[in-house]
Amino acid sequence: GERFATVPRQRCLWHLSRAMVKLLRYKDRVPAGIVDDAVANLETLLANAWAERDLDLALECLDLVADSIELDGGHAAPSHLRNARDEVFTFLANPTAGHLLTGHKGRPDVGTGVLERVMREMNRRSDVGVRWSIPGIRAILMTKLEHKYHHGRWSETRAADSPPKARFSLEPLPQPAAA
Repeated sequence: GERFATVPRQRCLWHLSRAMVKLLRYKDRVPAGIVDDAVANLETLLANAWAERDLDLALECLDLVADSIELDGGHAAPSHLRNARDEVFTFLANPTAGHLLTGHKGRPDVGTGVLERVMREMNRRSDVGVRWSIPGIRAILMTKLEHKYHHGRWSETRAADSPPKARFSLEPLPQPAAA
């Protein structure tokens, strides 16, 4: 918020798509076919926006997706899309705001928020099966610090017996040379 007020924010597109599914199913209670069509339209829009790089067209199409969902009986989902409008296409409005990873769908999957990047990196480097909760973060940290770096157990009341032998970075890991 306050410290990064001038930094452009990119809404996590994966979370946007997941939120649409939840809102359409559980708040708007529209039929499954409408949910599938709305999400498919949003996914197509996001991929096309990434490929075309036309911000005005992308915003116009986002409005059309929201209008279409509204015509099909949705209210919470289109409202969510409209509220997210200023953060959906940051990758087009501010191409120098930061490097975005392109997912398997041919478009960025993730946001540029500091917490989003840190959690993504922690998730990528660990496979403990729990994420995005305080116990999940503790499990990830414990796994990384205790098992890999031989750090002491997690403690809320005292400092660790020895400093961690780790350096976390958001830079991509070097890829091994092809054989």
